[in-house]
Amino acid sequence: MRKSRKVCLFVVEGMADKTSLALPLQNLFRHFFDPAYVEFDIMNGDITADYRTKPDTIIGQLGSHIKKHLDKKKLKFDDLIQIILVVDTDGAFIPDDHVIVGARAYRKYPFYLDDSIVTANLEEQEKIQVRNHRKVSNLKRIIFLPKVRKIPFCVYYFSCNMDHVFHNDANLDDDHKVSMAENIEDKFRGNYKGFIDYLRNSFPKGVKWSYDSSWSFIEQGTNSLKRNSNFVLFLDLDGLSQLKQNVEK
Repeated sequence: MRKSRKVCLFVVEGMADKTSLALPLQNLFRHFFDPAYVEFDIMNGDITADYRTKPDTIIGQLGSHIKKHLDKKKLKFDDLIQIILVVDTDGAFIPDDHVIVGARAYRKYPFYLDDSIVTANLEEQEKIQVRNHRKVSNLKRIIFLPKVRKIPFCVYYFSCNMDHVFHNDANLDDDHKVSMAENIEDKFRGNYKGFIDYLRNSFPKGVKWSYDSSWSFIEQGTNSLKRNSNFVLFLDLDGLSQLKQNVEK
């Protein structure tokens, strides 16, 4: 009988996300959880904002996408100890009147500011508003979802995106994303403690140190445009202790 492996699967939007997270997480897992290891599933897009995704289909879509990845890697759901979906907030929770048409030219659209999303014209303004509503509806369906295909599941965010948190630039050009992510990879290559400290400093200030509170915060006002992340909760003692229990089962 085939012995199940111990894999923590991180589902991310793009290659730059994997590049930023992979080495620090691999080092951390080698230190704490050997023989458990890290696997990344790159979705090449945002399932929560995709026009084909709805609250009543997103769980099935996630499961199907993950199964395809596992099949490709010759893995099974029984090999997984946890599934982590990593998302950008993209300002999705802001009020509609904070999605605006630019009064001046910006180098790209949409352009993310600390209190608004700037679009090129009225048509694009409406598209972003619709995208935000769709993304919020889908996120609310899965934020507190305990399991996918019987595997423990959590959603962690980078606000307003991973570039914003790691590079303080919410509007990084696409052709710079991977090279900038490689800088983060080099910075924390052998320093998972520094990686945890960096993310701890990115947790919303003045917010209770909990998963529920971090999501409640990001849903308020224009907070989903501010530079924050709750990903450190996965790396904190409580998160690591829960993961260790899953590894030892």
